[in-house]
Amino acid sequence: MVKNIILIIISSFVSLIFIEIFSRYYFYNSLTIKDNEANLYQSHDLYGWNFTEGNHLIWRAGNKINVNINSDGFRGQDIRIKLENKRKNIIFLGDSATAGVQVKDSETFSHLIEELSEGKYNTFNFGVDGYSTD
Repeated sequence: MVKNIILIIISSFVSLIFIEIFSRYYFYNSLTIKDNEANLYQSHDLYGWNFTEGNHLIWRAGNKINVNINSDGFRGQDIRIKLENKRKNIIFLGDSATAGVQVKDSETFSHLIEELSEGKYNTFNFGVDGYSTD
């Protein structure tokens, strides 16, 4: 009886491993994780971490998301370029909800507010995952 239970547990475990390998290969065409999220963040002496400049292709909820981090370390267009147009500015501060790493650049609420303002305002997304008032 005990041998049968052990055999069932081992068989279940091996089956789950095969299902995992098949799923990764079938759904992601790879046996390795394609998410380069590890490159999305860098160590920072004062803040603990912040974003790494550049374009990052990451997986979120089964979708590839292109996350653009500007030279200032935040999402969106470079700050100095936006300030050249002399519009009024709106600054968004916050954590992952503000940063919007789960969505495309064009779907962050800071970008949507700028589009809705029809060119009256610059918006700056200063959100970073994990930053909060805790």
